[in-house]
Amino acid sequence: MVSSGSGQQPTKPSQGVLFLLQRSGLMANFQCWWPLKITSEGFQFLLHTPHQQLWDLLLQYLKLAEERQMDLVEVLGFLFMLSSMELGREYSIENLSTTQKAMLEDLRDYGSFGNAGCPSSKRLSPTRLSTTLTSSLPPLPTSTGNTSGDGFIVLETNYRVYAYTDNPLQIAVLNLFVSMKYRFPNLSVKKALINGITADQIISYLIAHAHPQMRKNNPLLPVTVQDQIRLWELEKNRLKSAEGYLYTAFASQADYEFVLNYANELGVVLWENAPRRCFFASIEGHANIKGFIERRKSEAS
Repeated sequence: MVSSGSGQQPTKPSQGVLFLLQRSGLMANFQCWWPLKITSEGFQFLLHTPHQQLWDLLLQYLKLAEERQMDLVEVLGFLFMLSSMELGREYSIENLSTTQKAMLEDLRDYGSFGNAGCPSSKRLSPTRLSTTLTSSLPPLPTSTGNTSGDGFIVLETNYRVYAYTDNPLQIAVLNLFVSMKYRFPNLSVKKALINGITADQIISYLIAHAHPQMRKNNPLLPVTVQDQIRLWELEKNRLKSAEGYLYTAFASQADYEFVLNYANELGVVLWENAPRRCFFASIEGHANIKGFIERRKSEAS
């Protein structure tokens, strides 16, 4: 129904799927020589949950089955049989009726099941799409890849839309009513940060090599993009690992503070917890701290 706008030609659905979408009013060719385009009803269809979308198509399929003079009782029986199958198991198709076998090709195009091994196989394997038709299992994943309903779109008063997603379907839907100006793959940025390149270096490079058209913008780079790059850098730097030694079990608060002050003078303290009388120092300062503690013990004795 939509393409991702990535420049790559999407996989074309089968003629049966296109016919169903057209008969459902979800797609139409507004001129006889034009390819099928999404309609207003089709866009509303995309806003539904996957489970509701599936049943909308199946109800339309039942209307088509009636026009093809298929036995509706057998059609419904086969659909409910699919919903009672177990995900991951294979089932024989040899005992299916003529009507049910005629449905196999259509339902495979709709993603309700796959053939085990090859299209000519005498066995079928139901997908999650079919096994959740009438069950109380968790809902199917949405086009954002989760079911939590987390948003990903930021709309500013200057009519700019920022979409924090790499989902092809979400991008394709947005391309129906917005014009994409920038696409920033965050995984590449994170990879650069892991390799030691800083956020400021990335931003500086983007500014230095910006297209002349972008230089009309003020600021040149969108502020939200710059902020997000810096946030990724802060996220990467939240936790740091370091080798060292944990000093604990001090006999008194005075002993703890005495050794801690010495370690601070050396500049090797990485972490401290006064209520528990412990601190963590780098491995470079261990020899000096150990010698200091031993000298203090010998002086006390």
